[in-house]
Amino acid sequence: MRGKFLVGDRHASLLVVSAYPPNKGRLSEYAHMLIERLASKGLVTDVLADVEPTPSPPVDNLRVMKAWTPDDPLSLLKLPSSILRHRPRVVMFNAHFAVFGARKVTNFVGFLMIWLVTKLERMFGFRTMVILHNLPETVDTELFGVKPSFLNRLGLLLAEKFALGCDSVVVTVEMYRKMIQRRFGRSSSYIPHGAWNDLKSDDPPGDRRDSLLFLGYMSPGKDMRLLATAFGAVRAKHPDLKLKLVTSPHPSFPLAVNQLKALEGIDGVEFIGYLPKEELPSLFNRCVALVLPYLTATGTSGVLHLVSAAGLPVVATDLPELRENLAEGAGLLLVKDADEMARTLNQLVEDGSLWNAVSKRSKAFSESRSWEIVSSKFYGLIKTLELQ
Repeated sequence: MRGKFLVGDRHASLLVVSAYPPNKGRLSEYAHMLIERLASKGLVTDVLADVEPTPSPPVDNLRVMKAWTPDDPLSLLKLPSSILRHRPRVVMFNAHFAVFGARKVTNFVGFLMIWLVTKLERMFGFRTMVILHNLPETVDTELFGVKPSFLNRLGLLLAEKFALGCDSVVVTVEMYRKMIQRRFGRSSSYIPHGAWNDLKSDDPPGDRRDSLLFLGYMSPGKDMRLLATAFGAVRAKHPDLKLKLVTSPHPSFPLAVNQLKALEGIDGVEFIGYLPKEELPSLFNRCVALVLPYLTATGTSGVLHLVSAAGLPVVATDLPELRENLAEGAGLLLVKDADEMARTLNQLVEDGSLWNAVSKRSKAFSESRSWEIVSSKFYGLIKTLELQ
């Protein structure tokens, strides 16, 4: 159950360091879906989170407590002592290279903390696991204010090596596993991102849908000018079509919402803001497709996995991570520029057979990587670590 407790009253099988709801972004939604399922399998789990837990129905075998603060390096350096007090068998870090806050120094300290914990594990008899959701060499870091200077490159390299010191390294993109092996001679495991199979829609056909959808946090990695140009072209041909913007500021990049100015003055654009998960299925019912206009990927697309069970086709910028999802069966149509995006969206609006085929792929993709399947793979890895 969640709430206050005495740390010494039990041994946790698993202790997770992660952002967690009610905070948004920073992999908190991923953590929530994975961790509750691990606890439901009987894995006694503690979470050292970045926020005080809110009252909610208790979850057997799960306790969540605030232990660190984003952009507070000192709070991160206190985590090793907190971990030791919990006496876990396995410590899991849920991480990407901007997960600990907006500042470079904070994220470096966060990965230094991971390294410090790996140095304590043999002495205190626990094992470590890290889930890496991205790699710095795959991201256009300049978009996020990290220039390719020698010091920044060195800091990112060291942070990556700190994480790779864990006993088990899990990546959510298969090509990352190959890159880690090639660059560092380090083995890792690929476990795909989970899909939200509880967000199925009522499945009206494509010709009864009146909107395109942009969904996700606003961050510097999104290309809203591309979206504006493409939607303007589609709207010229289909003047009744709408574009619904379900978005809110990314906690690490609040000024990125200024990118929405690219869509000002375009007829048919509806800004909705943040929607709770339970309201999403009815929204999905009204949408022809999800549009993902990326400038760079910061890992696999969580939003792609969010909408797949609803059978929504996804039109996205052609990037390596998304190419991998397409090869794995995602209901994706990849485009190079605004003209191709507009043509592809027009085809989905006009061609019911194409829409049905891509929708069917989306649903099958979701079923192949449900959170139940993904959590079972993690459960097996964690149990193997416990025996080492």
